[in-house]
Amino acid sequence: MRILVLENDPVVPPGRLATEAATAGHEIVMVRLHQGDRIDDAGHYDAIVVLGGGMGSYEEDAYPFLVDEKQFLVEAVDRGVPVLGLCLGSQLLADALGGRVYLADTPEVQLCRAEIEVEDDPVAMALGSTDALLFHRDTFVLPPGATVLAKTTDFIHAFRIGSGVGVQAHPEVTRDTALAWIDSPESADIVEGAGVDRAELRARVAGAEEALSDLATSFFSAWFAEAESLLDSSVAT
Repeated sequence: MRILVLENDPVVPPGRLATEAATAGHEIVMVRLHQGDRIDDAGHYDAIVVLGGGMGSYEEDAYPFLVDEKQFLVEAVDRGVPVLGLCLGSQLLADALGGRVYLADTPEVQLCRAEIEVEDDPVAMALGSTDALLFHRDTFVLPPGATVLAKTTDFIHAFRIGSGVGVQAHPEVTRDTALAWIDSPESADIVEGAGVDRAELRARVAGAEEALSDLATSFFSAWFAEAESLLDSSVAT
């Protein structure tokens, strides 16, 4: 498959997504919106992944590229193109398709295993296979027609709507990137607001290399298979 990856923030790179895609024989096409790259027509790609970022979906004045990005997601889902939104990407997907994104009362920063809501869904089951890193301050009201796939204690963890899947976690994150987020002064308010002990979280993430790797392999394998199935169905019709 030819997979378009939309990068919103340089500190949230494709990470393990790129590794897993290469292993599976898929081509990654990077568009770095934060650098002024323009989005091509959705029909030029077999699947789309939207990465995370430090901004909010509602910060269109500060980040004007979000306007075109959300419209692009609407068009992609309307065409039946498989779309995967990760963290901010899931929020953009929810917002674009008629939901509402807002600042949560308390940020969510933790390494945990999701509670699966749809047990016959391979993507959801992959999410629940091991711990995942959650690192966000925003949450959302889902758009009409969306199905909750997984939850954590206080948040929707993953959802599905049409050809789109949104995941609040970071299955793509490498251990080094996760540690950089934890150590960054720019994330201090999120970590402190979540009531998390920074040293304890850092120690857990530092020891989670195997879990993060296993999650990336199981999750992206499941989503690639789903995307290929949708692609085959669209070609057949």
